[in-house]
Amino acid sequence: MRLAVELGVATVRLGSADGRGEVPRVVARAPSGSAEAAVRAALHRFDSAADRVEELAVAYPAHWSERAALAGADRLAVPGLPVRICSSALAAARELAARATPPPGPLAVLQVGPTGSCATVLGGPDGPRLAVRHAARNSGNHPLWVLTEAAADAGIPPCELTGGTLLVAERAVAERLVEPLTDLLGERPVVPADPDSLAVLGALRPAGPAQLAAPESTGPEPAGPEPAEPGSAEPGAAGRGSAGPRPAAAAPALAAGLWSPAGPRRRVRSALGGAVGPVLAALVAAALTWLGSGVGAAAFGAAAGPGVDTEHAGEAAQLAQYDYTVRLPAGWRHTGGLPERRRTLLTPVGAPAGSDLIAIEQTPLGYDSAAEPDRAFRELRDRYERAAADGAELTEFTLSTRFADRDVIAYQQRQPQLNAEVDWYVLFDRDAQLSVGCQRTSAGADAVRAACAEVVGTLRGRP
Repeated sequence: MRLAVELGVATVRLGSADGRGEVPRVVARAPSGSAEAAVRAALHRFDSAADRVEELAVAYPAHWSERAALAGADRLAVPGLPVRICSSALAAARELAARATPPPGPLAVLQVGPTGSCATVLGGPDGPRLAVRHAARNSGNHPLWVLTEAAADAGIPPCELTGGTLLVAERAVAERLVEPLTDLLGERPVVPADPDSLAVLGALRPAGPAQLAAPESTGPEPAGPEPAEPGSAEPGAAGRGSAGPRPAAAAPALAAGLWSPAGPRRRVRSALGGAVGPVLAALVAAALTWLGSGVGAAAFGAAAGPGVDTEHAGEAAQLAQYDYTVRLPAGWRHTGGLPERRRTLLTPVGAPAGSDLIAIEQTPLGYDSAAEPDRAFRELRDRYERAAADGAELTEFTLSTRFADRDVIAYQQRQPQLNAEVDWYVLFDRDAQLSVGCQRTSAGADAVRAACAEVVGTLRGRP
């Protein structure tokens, strides 16, 4: 019989599995801070049932240091009971890999909870830990920023996480993150139905031939006693009180990936190529607070959309994308978008890594806006008010104004994390809504405004 527990969570869960092929299952829950008592109660219960526990598996938060992980496991162990530890990210990856056939390539585990966000990039369910990033909830860093930074640390653009991305978060949080993550990754993340149990169940799965090297600490360690000798974050089975350092296994080459998401995989290569770091960081930061409610373009993404037809005419270029056309401003280029949202992203040629961006999106209405203009205006205003109530920093909603010699609906949005402002312009074209979001920093304000006027002035739905 094997017993598992996860540290650092609000509700302690214990899982068990025997050595006869039993599927791991959750057998007990306990309030936060009572992991030691819960483990001892479970050991007593199993011993009383003559089903002796032969190993304790401990899953620890992925951003903990090796010393903190070993100290936490040491507090749970009892004499004579071997202890095996692994990060919660690795445990979650193992559990998902056990449930479905994994695709090849590196993968990411994004864990979002009440205390913050942690992103871990792995070479496979049992491959090496390539990078880990953590941000406390009060740090102001969005989960997508955390994932992008982890991918940059690993030297892998998010769109090349071909093993998939596992999103471990409660349902309401996961629903808000799925679309911007899809923008960033080029495919939907995998969202398990049982996020709270994933790590403790995965900790019961047998490790592969390779073990993870210990993570470096990216934040304060939890209080509590520390062992005299730190060891590997995945030392295998080690009895309580064993002396001396525990050697880390050698890191293998990139292993197989994780799992196949439901439905067809859609991996769109980024128009930005292999760029990570500031370019993707800027794109992701732009996605953090752009509206997901359909008021305007929901989020910027790094995935280039298919079916682009650009006709050059002097310095200007006519871009035909989806069911609309627009003239590219001089010095700007088409660098991404999202086909599902009919979204196009434009950035300055000379500063593609900055936060000065323009997004265009076409949203089907399901009716003729010319025949029902009041309905179109009312629905847009309702979406605006819901987004504002949800925390989006929106101001100056105007149902009718002139911009670029066109009648448009306009409003503004603050992007405090980028020190940027977004000017939104919405037009109705028959059975579709065309939205243009022009994000500008103080340094790029004049250039963005000029380019924005050209985009709005030349944007047309196709006949």
